[in-house]
Amino acid sequence: MGRANRSYEIKEWKISIIVPVYNVENYIEQCIKSILEQTYNNIEVILVNDGSTDRSGEICEHWAAKDKRITYIKQDNNGISSARNRGLDICSGEHILFVDSDDHIHPRMCERLLEIQKDTNADIVLCEAYIETETGLVQDKHEAYKNMNTQEFIHGILMDEVVNSVWRKLYKKELWSEVRFPEGIYFEDLYIHPQIFLKAKKIVYTPEPLYFYNRVNYDSATSKKNDFNAYLRYSKFKAYEEHERIGAEYGNPVWLEWGERKAVREIIKAVYINAGYPMLEDTLVLEMKRYLEKHETVIQTLNLKYRILARSIIRDWPLHRWYGILAVRIRK
Repeated sequence: MGRANRSYEIKEWKISIIVPVYNVENYIEQCIKSILEQTYNNIEVILVNDGSTDRSGEICEHWAAKDKRITYIKQDNNGISSARNRGLDICSGEHILFVDSDDHIHPRMCERLLEIQKDTNADIVLCEAYIETETGLVQDKHEAYKNMNTQEFIHGILMDEVVNSVWRKLYKKELWSEVRFPEGIYFEDLYIHPQIFLKAKKIVYTPEPLYFYNRVNYDSATSKKNDFNAYLRYSKFKAYEEHERIGAEYGNPVWLEWGERKAVREIIKAVYINAGYPMLEDTLVLEMKRYLEKHETVIQTLNLKYRILARSIIRDWPLHRWYGILAVRIRK
């Protein structure tokens, strides 16, 4: 079949592109332009301004006035999950694409992913990305994906062996019915993806790099400067706890045990980091302590340092606090 005929066949399908926006005045215009310049025109662009305090909202309004395909929404600062959920609640396309507002996309991203989706009847199509660093572009490559089938992709997402970011994938909208991002925590992609992948009957990969991921923006939650953050570690614990829950629900001991081990390690990091730089409410620390108490067998599998820190947290010894205070001072 010729490309012209295939383009005719797919043009009726609308892609909803959801962009959460927060304080990205230096990046948002490039992001919007890259979306509007797509070779595939049947798109709707949903810009959700999550309480920006810079010129991001003004820039979004300017572009919304210029192109009727843009829907602009302004809300209080409730976080990226809330912004994406607003987009999911109102989107009208048969397919969904997420783009972060400090990133941008290849001119043919929509066209190529939709072509692949229609050729294969895939529920999810994932592509590669370029990573923008201070020294230039680096292409992200996952050679193993080329030979993976749908069940292997599902296993990989449960084991965090497949990239869990929502922004390099085209989804059928129906996958998101009754599923929304968890609000109030970070690593929402890591949390939500097992649910989405388990609903997919077919997952397809293309090695084409069609997304440009910005690692230069140090205000991003995934920036390396934020690794030493107790709330981010707590959020990872919640995501891995969800993996554990799904492992139990599906009777898969590999997923369950992997989720447990990862959750326990993130708890230990969250609690000792919080001792050096307090930011977690006592109720969250208590929640994590209770989790450790119920997972003694997992603790026994850790290395000596983590076993000692876990015991200190459970028995309320001062050791993990000293360790956290020292670690934060060294980090500074």
